[in-house]
Amino acid sequence: MSRILLSVPHLGGREVRHVGAAFASNWVSTVGPQLEEFERAFEARLGLPSLAVASGTAAIHLGLRLLGVGPGDEVLVSDLTFVASVNPIRYLGATPVLVDSDPATWTMSPALLAEALEERARRGRLPRAVVVVHLYGQCADLEPILAACARHDVPVLEDAAEALGASYRGRPAGTLGDVGAFSFNGNKIITCSGGGMLVARGERVAKARHWATQAREARAEYRRRPRTASPPAGCPASSWTKTRSGRAATTSSPRSRPPTSRRDPCGSRCTSSRSTPDARRSAAP
Repeated sequence: MSRILLSVPHLGGREVRHVGAAFASNWVSTVGPQLEEFERAFEARLGLPSLAVASGTAAIHLGLRLLGVGPGDEVLVSDLTFVASVNPIRYLGATPVLVDSDPATWTMSPALLAEALEERARRGRLPRAVVVVHLYGQCADLEPILAACARHDVPVLEDAAEALGASYRGRPAGTLGDVGAFSFNGNKIITCSGGGMLVARGERVAKARHWATQAREARAEYRRRPRTASPPAGCPASSWTKTRSGRAATTSSPRSRPPTSRRDPCGSRCTSSRSTPDARRSAAP
């Protein structure tokens, strides 16, 4: 029997050019103009503020934190899914409770979810959140799911890792719940070879961005400038950047060693330093 692959990436000359442009600009980090452009394009497509993160799992992790999930909580989650839909619940010390699928969609059964919520309401112990998974591009039946959750004031996270481009009654998957999570793994609808995206309304994305960048403050020490031109003769390319005024310079993180300076043969000033990498985006608080 031949295998049915989830989604095969189609890569061509355009991707090679973009990778080359990233190397040429020296933006090979977790920040930079290409990443910002990607977030803007995603936001324009889905209509919600968007945050690029390390993986779809990281997006779910941050999304659950935004919804207040913590130790001792329960989170109801689709049972037919990849384990990454469940792992972040455990990362936060909460307990996943699996809800069976609707045979018509293979996604979470609205009727069984409603029963689970009613039973927990009678016990006075509602779940902190519900994670609904859209499977293989097929959206869950969100209208009754969202209605059941609204009756009990339980927020919904949409795991849309496999549903970028899908829509539910004219609205993009991942935008109907309180938070949406997408994946760009190699087997997803579009790929960056890895990575993910978190979308949400209001100030939630700004809060998640703060967490995703190691709670980094917007200070001058963390600003990087790409290399914008070739270095003068005798000045190592690895240590040279150019500011808007045309003066050669480098920037470093607060923990870097003091830079050393010298004159190159052209008489311009170049600097070199040994600095730590930029704070990487992850789901760590």
